[in-house]
Amino acid sequence: MILVIPLTATVMVALPLKVPEEPVMVDVPGPTPVTRPLLLTVATVCVPLLQNTPDVIVLVLPSL
Repeated sequence: MILVIPLTATVMVALPLKVPEEPVMVDVPGPTPVTRPLLLTVATVCVPLLQNTPDVIVLVLPSL
């Protein structure tokens, strides 16, 4: 005689505790920084930054 036991599965369901809502900003931006004294502030010409990145070369040596 062979005893056969049917398989049972445990099922868990996750339900949210509250209804989703729009995100709310809880912090306000600080004051905009101001340079003082204004007469000694020197403006510079806006030029794009030129960045030159060399090509990356990878050499892989086979292990022995």
